[in-house]
Amino acid sequence: TDAVLEALGARPGFSDWTNARKLGWDPGTTRWPPAAWGLREAGFLPRVDPPGAPAGTCRLPAARGALLTRGATDSCASHIGVAALREGAWSVSLGTTVTWKAALPGAMPDALDRLPAGAYAHRLAPEFWLAAAAGNSGGGALRALQPADADLGELDLHAHVPTGFAAYPLPRPGERFPVADGGFAGFGVPHPGDLRLHAAMLEGVAFVVRLGMERIAASGVGPLDRLYLTGGGAGSTAWARVLASVVGVPVAPRPLSGPATGAAVLAAKAVEGAASGASEIDARATAGNDDVLPDPRLVWQLDERYAAFLDCLKRFETPPGRESSPERTRALQTYFISSPDEPTPIRTL
Repeated sequence: TDAVLEALGARPGFSDWTNARKLGWDPGTTRWPPAAWGLREAGFLPRVDPPGAPAGTCRLPAARGALLTRGATDSCASHIGVAALREGAWSVSLGTTVTWKAALPGAMPDALDRLPAGAYAHRLAPEFWLAAAAGNSGGGALRALQPADADLGELDLHAHVPTGFAAYPLPRPGERFPVADGGFAGFGVPHPGDLRLHAAMLEGVAFVVRLGMERIAASGVGPLDRLYLTGGGAGSTAWARVLASVVGVPVAPRPLSGPATGAAVLAAKAVEGAASGASEIDARATAGNDDVLPDPRLVWQLDERYAAFLDCLKRFETPPGRESSPERTRALQTYFISSPDEPTPIRTL
């Protein structure tokens, strides 16, 4: 975003709080750490402004003189695009991978010191933070573990849940969150050719989403009453229905809202300026009456499967202080869980 802004006419040598965070900028002190001061003075690191701060004016003929504003990382902008800066809002992006965002109002929320391994925080405004995390499960696992020419939309139509599985789908070994383990290989995915494969992975990713939300919420993040859903997976009604029934709250799919929407909300706030205008933008950004509600017929059954998922995780997750090993993974391949019909072997990915 910084390079694009400079090409449009923004002042050079600047970045925003969320992108600079990836370079080591400290959002708590809103400055570079002492170890980086020499690089900053030498001009190797940018000066840093809040997201939405004025960045200059456009010099292109088609929009000459238009106000330019600082942006945000794509995942932060996606959250803003569906939830604006609403306190207590949660969003999950179901793309190739899964990302979590939860709003943390306050200058230095207590939850910042208690975030779980693999989670971190972005600062969007002086008194507004986002708890954030990203994992390797998601749509990429669905693609990797099914035929390359599989029509996921068609498979959705024939997906029946609960499947009796308790899967943690990963496209390859290695996970960032909610399990922070480079050797973790996932578990519980049916064998190729099993007609329940697609539905089991929809359930499994939903279980991973719930686990991540619970681990972030344990740090003191506010209660969840609605989950905004973005990314390619937000276009799947079947997945939204499973997810709502697993997490137990309405899911608000926003398949057409993405980083560009969030960037537009930030720019509109900068232009309108007044708090009343910002509130109206918040309302427009979060509007929608297409929430997918938990299915009462599925909630208790999927709760049972989620309990089995947690039980499996205790066996597969590497305890703190220990390294994952191929030997340990192979030893766990013999573990079985019970499905409603018959024992189903768990296949380690």
